[in-house]
Amino acid sequence: MPIHLVTAPAAEPVSRADLKAYLRIDSADDDVESVQTLVPDNYAVTADYGIEGTGVGATGYECTVDLDTGTVGTGGTIAAKVQHSNDNVTYTDVTGGAFTLVNAANDNAVQEYAYTGDQAYLRVVATVGTAACDFSAYVIRRTLTTNEASLLDSLEKAARRRVETVCRRALINQTWRLKLDAFPAASEIRLPYAPLSSVTSVEYVVSGGSTQTMSTDDYTADTESEPGRITLAYAASWPTTRGIENAVIITYVAGYGTAGSNVPDGLLTAIKMLAAHWYEFRLPIVTGTIVAKVPLAVESLLWQYKMPDMEGIR
Repeated sequence: MPIHLVTAPAAEPVSRADLKAYLRIDSADDDVESVQTLVPDNYAVTADYGIEGTGVGATGYECTVDLDTGTVGTGGTIAAKVQHSNDNVTYTDVTGGAFTLVNAANDNAVQEYAYTGDQAYLRVVATVGTAACDFSAYVIRRTLTTNEASLLDSLEKAARRRVETVCRRALINQTWRLKLDAFPAASEIRLPYAPLSSVTSVEYVVSGGSTQTMSTDDYTADTESEPGRITLAYAASWPTTRGIENAVIITYVAGYGTAGSNVPDGLLTAIKMLAAHWYEFRLPIVTGTIVAKVPLAVESLLWQYKMPDMEGIR
């Protein structure tokens, strides 16, 4: 029953800033600079996010994006969002990177967005409605003077993977591919890594050797159960497959959502505790031959979310 990760999570559930706060690492001594992406101006009415900021390099920095709004014109609105790019040419929206719509009720204020992605450039784009508005946008870049930014990132990622492995869960949405030698005799197929978000496709190799895709009318993706499962629709049956290994290929998405805010607090706390433990004890031996074991509190937190062994998957 081979299972492979197809698409890794687009973001980590615990940001570097959150981990630093948990570790009580003071950012006051970090090198900080503010780089404009949208210069201060009175921007005219512009539709469809036609106001495009200058790309700002984000590699090697901890970045916060600020939208600084002045007075909006009568009836005016500002819709702004953060975009990122790896080449400073093709930009895509950052998930959760939209600022709150600005109008006369909330202008003359600053909104902040903490970027947790890993792409090389950031910018802000905006739409101005009804009347011209005063605003600007900046990327606040921090460089850790301790040169431990990469260490914190790797510890968080390792802790997230450990939590997922122990609990048999996926935290941030990720795509998996499960292969079976044949369809089961039963009417369901249970899928590793809860929670199930969606099923992308169910493919199978027919007797002639070609690969077909099962119609979505013939099965249901049960995203309520844990583990998630694929169940046959009423009066439907599994197709006949060729008698070879890995004749059935199921591609699906597992995870709580696209952001850390979708993940249960207990799992986020376990990641922070585990990463903090590894940060403080960077070698397995603390003193003499005493081994620095994983804190019992982490094990207790994970026990609440641990899925049973997937014995009997068909």
